[in-house]
Amino acid sequence: MTLQRTAAISLAAFLVSTTASALTITIDGENHTVPASNVSFTEDGITITGISDGSGDGDGSGDGSGDGDGSGDGDGDGDGSGDGDGSGGGTSGSCSDLLGGQSGYECQDPIEFTSLNEKKFEVRQTTYVYPFTAPSEQVGGKLSSAYTTTNPSNRTLWIASEPGIPAAQVDPNCSVDGYENATLGWLTFEYKRYCVMEPGATYYLHMRIGTVDDSSSNVTYSETYITNYVN
Repeated sequence: MTLQRTAAISLAAFLVSTTASALTITIDGENHTVPASNVSFTEDGITITGISDGSGDGDGSGDGSGDGDGSGDGDGDGDGSGDGDGSGGGTSGSCSDLLGGQSGYECQDPIEFTSLNEKKFEVRQTTYVYPFTAPSEQVGGKLSSAYTTTNPSNRTLWIASEPGIPAAQVDPNCSVDGYENATLGWLTFEYKRYCVMEPGATYYLHMRIGTVDDSSSNVTYSETYITNYVN
């Protein structure tokens, strides 16, 4: 901001160069250009009006606008809210996590449920749990387990929506036991006398030695071949 003030300055304090319409005045090493009409000579020295004040009030207001930049700290707080989104990624649906260290069960690699074709499985007193995804379309089939000559014994197969659910606690249509062949019928739509699964959902095939109600056996290891006959 330009101050309209009058200054009486000693001739010894400045140098003046003139043009036709303006004067450039050097005061203490600083140049000031003012209209020639703003300079008048008196007995006490020279009177000058319209010299810019070196205190620069305008610059000061500019610094104040910098406080507005400080509002960017608020943006930083917004980024911090992203931690909430991150915490959502901590929920895990893996077989082992869902099982939670429950004794007597052991998660195995996922299986391609509808592609089982005389696939050999080990059967032990420990319940092996195989995650799989039910077919996404409305279909049905029969899961057939045939024993081998390696330590034949009773064995139990059952399907549950979570790992670690005992065979005796699932829908009776979703569990089967047998010494020779054992067959479990399943569907991805509602129908009586079948194990009904939701299309595209995750389920767990459980398998162990023994019957549905009794896991005790003198046999500790056996084998079975499983085929899934899809209609």
